[in-house]
Amino acid sequence: MTPPTSPQPPPHEPPDTPPTSWSARGRRRGAESTWELPVQQPHDVPSPMAWAASQGTEVSARRLWAGGGATAVVAAGIGVVGVLLIRGLLGIPILSAKGQLVDQAMAVVPISAALAALVATALLHLLLLTTPRPTAFFGAICAIVVAIMVLQVFLVGGTTEQQVATSVLYVVIGVGISCLLSGVARTAVRDFTRSGSPPW
Repeated sequence: MTPPTSPQPPPHEPPDTPPTSWSARGRRRGAESTWELPVQQPHDVPSPMAWAASQGTEVSARRLWAGGGATAVVAAGIGVVGVLLIRGLLGIPILSAKGQLVDQAMAVVPISAALAALVATALLHLLLLTTPRPTAFFGAICAIVVAIMVLQVFLVGGTTEQQVATSVLYVVIGVGISCLLSGVARTAVRDFTRSGSPPW
């Protein structure tokens, strides 16, 4: 009889042949356990800032026109204060752009200032959608319009006192509208360019 042979140990895996992947090592240890390497994100994913720049500038019409409405209210308030100061306190009549005295100045001047603010808001919205550096162009256009109004007052009839008082009122209203709407424009587009997603 041949003596019983002892069971041979299973061959050992060579130490210098590492498994090709964690999945292969898991299969050697047991079919029920597998490991997967974490999937790495590609390094060329654009940042939010790059995505925002590639998509262009978005304008929040809601914020812009809400600011334009508030600017119209402020402009009307400036008109009321100006009329009270010039006509009520100083007793100087206010001239129109045609050199005529403004009747019912307490109503005409504030309403005209509010309408000018709304027209300026529409102009600013158009510039934000179509031009680079829109606030710079908006400020330049407002300065030109105010200069035309002032020159028009001095080129028509009326005393020097009336011309100076009316010109100061027009300048204050125009500068107020320009400054307020320039700040509104920065607010309407700033959040999107910083965060990469519109806040509205």
